[in-house]
Amino acid sequence: MTTNMQALLFGLDKSLSALSSANDKKAALLAFLDKLERDSKPPLNLLYPSSNTPKTNPNVEDIINQRALEDLIARHGLQQEMFEVQRTQFSRTPLKFGTPMPPPLGRLSCANQSTSKSQFCLKDGTMSCSGCFLVRYCSKECQLKHWGSHKYDCRNILRSPSWSPAWVREKRTPKFVDKDSDSAPPGMPQGVPSIFGMGLILWGNISAIDIINAIDSEGMADIRNRDLSLAFVASGDLRNMVRTINKLPGDYTGTIKIVLNDFNPIVVCRNIMILSILGIVEDIEEAAEHALHLWYSIFQPLSYQTRVLVPVMESEIFRNLNGTPAQLTPSTTMCTMFSADTIAFLLDQLRPKDRDPAVANNALNDIMNAPERVDYCDRYYASMKPSHRLALKQWRSYGLVLPFGAINAHMAIPNPWLFTHDDRLMLNDSAHPFDGWDFDEMFNAGKAHGTTEEDLIGCLFFYVKDELVEFSKRLRRFKIQIYASDEDARQLPKTLNSHPTFPQNFDRVETSNITDKNYVGMSVLSDWGPLLNKANPHAAIIGLFMNWRLWKKSADFLSSSVAFNDAMKRMSSCPSVGFSPTNLFPLNQKVTEMMKTLTLFHDTSKSFEEYLKDEKEDEIASKAGLQSRRINRIVPHRCFAKLGARHSELPVIDSPERWYKAASLSGMAYYERYVEWGQVNNLGKIS
Repeated sequence: MTTNMQALLFGLDKSLSALSSANDKKAALLAFLDKLERDSKPPLNLLYPSSNTPKTNPNVEDIINQRALEDLIARHGLQQEMFEVQRTQFSRTPLKFGTPMPPPLGRLSCANQSTSKSQFCLKDGTMSCSGCFLVRYCSKECQLKHWGSHKYDCRNILRSPSWSPAWVREKRTPKFVDKDSDSAPPGMPQGVPSIFGMGLILWGNISAIDIINAIDSEGMADIRNRDLSLAFVASGDLRNMVRTINKLPGDYTGTIKIVLNDFNPIVVCRNIMILSILGIVEDIEEAAEHALHLWYSIFQPLSYQTRVLVPVMESEIFRNLNGTPAQLTPSTTMCTMFSADTIAFLLDQLRPKDRDPAVANNALNDIMNAPERVDYCDRYYASMKPSHRLALKQWRSYGLVLPFGAINAHMAIPNPWLFTHDDRLMLNDSAHPFDGWDFDEMFNAGKAHGTTEEDLIGCLFFYVKDELVEFSKRLRRFKIQIYASDEDARQLPKTLNSHPTFPQNFDRVETSNITDKNYVGMSVLSDWGPLLNKANPHAAIIGLFMNWRLWKKSADFLSSSVAFNDAMKRMSSCPSVGFSPTNLFPLNQKVTEMMKTLTLFHDTSKSFEEYLKDEKEDEIASKAGLQSRRINRIVPHRCFAKLGARHSELPVIDSPERWYKAASLSGMAYYERYVEWGQVNNLGKIS
């Protein structure tokens, strides 16, 4: 830090320390910033960059100065005042304009689109390409006009019956089988798949759940007028919250209090932005599309800067980041309880970025299509239907969650919520946007909006948009109080207890997989069990175990010949599977598919019970007044299993379509298990 800047900051710190009034401190800060901007050469673009900010990286001195000022501002609790300065600066920033965002997409449009030729057909697509079924046209004429472009997709090698993984063509052992090239991430036991990318989990990788499930718990009639308190203590993305609210009766009249917490500031800030868009942007269809693209697309519409960023920054939510409840919609409030670091990250993310789209696209391909990861990618493609391969390949190459043939020229702003400051993609190469949703509902939504099952990402677009439209309507109709925080899940109960106006007991507590021993473990029961609503016999904690098998080797079907042979027999006798495991040659791609999904036919219940015993689950639960339910009432004990089944029952594979979704589309390992804990009443019975 330069001597001059050091002296200026020392003077500001001294002035602020001498003042007691918040208004006086604000005035002193604004006067300092005004003088600093007038005296700076060039002006303080580093603090609030505009489209004229130099593209060259700031020097080390600038970075040190900026961080020192931000630390000082946080120390005196003036982040909100700093945000007001940024808001003002942003309102003066010349915004980029280009291809306007087309009207919200309610039906699949004709695929005869070409920006370079200014060729746009605005009619609905009603006739599928008989070669790939990925696109639809309004007429034979439009199909012929578009064939010059579409033939490269329709005839893509990934769609060819002769396509095979690189390791098969090259007659070698795939890298995911080679132990030397597939080492576990640092700090994890051997057996954990290697990570390629930054390691941030921004999207759910297991299907969204309704944590109330009133039909099998309180009952739809009883839930309609009941006040509810829900806690998502390690929420990850918003999918479980969205699904839970959307599954309530449409005429629900109670009040819902929701604690939405995650320790990761990136996750928390993304969720706040998505909620703000869905509550603040006036046009609900447009709001849903913008929220969807912020959530999942590598590029955002150009209209994001004017139609979204400006109203969100001017909203009451972003004027009250200090724990004061603010109006999100006429019926929904949101209270944010964030650390200074999280607020600083949020404000930084709202500053206009000038990231080169080509750089962003290269960053995407550096992760999703890295040459050294071709075997991992081909392993996934190997069991997919030909057109699904191509649909996924297009997403992995361009990162747009849109129907295959949709207009996309307006998708031109690199999504700052998926990139770091140094232009790295935050995702792993195993991240797929559809992993967090129900495939049956996804494909049904796609068909309802005019597309086909082959258009994998198009179906996802219409399904998630439908969910967000409905959720946005309910935010504007239901009485909802959201309490968003970024605390450690173990510390959060103490924080809630220190604020009497915050929720103090809960009808449902969803912990995600922090019950895994590499996170919080069983102590989450001690922290949250006492907070269950004692007046509600259906109140429960819902925990997900994803990594438990890494500490229980007997869980693996390869742990014994008996377990392996039993699973093989079950798979062989399942008519929906469609092949018999007769050839164990390691290069055979069918064998690779079989080994990837054999867990579906492996009973892990005994090993899981042993794991829970090792972790003293029963003892810890009992001390918290809890007991695990022998039959789940909210969510099935295993993915693709039936709700209400015994914990030893296997996932249900009762059709070739269900087998395809479970074995080929889903990225789950099928060791995942849900446990529900209910309260033990005075008679010693579990609720």
